[in-house]
Amino acid sequence: MSTDSRDTAIGLAIFAAIAIAFAWYAGADLSQLGGHGVAGSCVVLAFYLAPSIVAYWRRHPSAPAILLLDLLLGWTGLGWIIALIWANTAVRPKMGAR
Repeated sequence: MSTDSRDTAIGLAIFAAIAIAFAWYAGADLSQLGGHGVAGSCVVLAFYLAPSIVAYWRRHPSAPAILLLDLLLGWTGLGWIIALIWANTAVRPKMGAR
């Protein structure tokens, strides 16, 4: 596993743990995370915005565009998958940049 993949996996695991901890703190029944309430909404929102979070943590130069794609087309499923793949693409410095 490459360093970028490992960092992404660790970041997503930490974010999921924070979302679940918040849900537990809010007093939600965690067996019904997809149901109504604050806790379920937080978990669903965290999952929905996962590509944007990954892009932010990786300091992707296209993070704002990934967020826009995630917000506008993430609900289609295909838009979410494209945003996630884009967020995980290699971030390389431009040639000649110092």
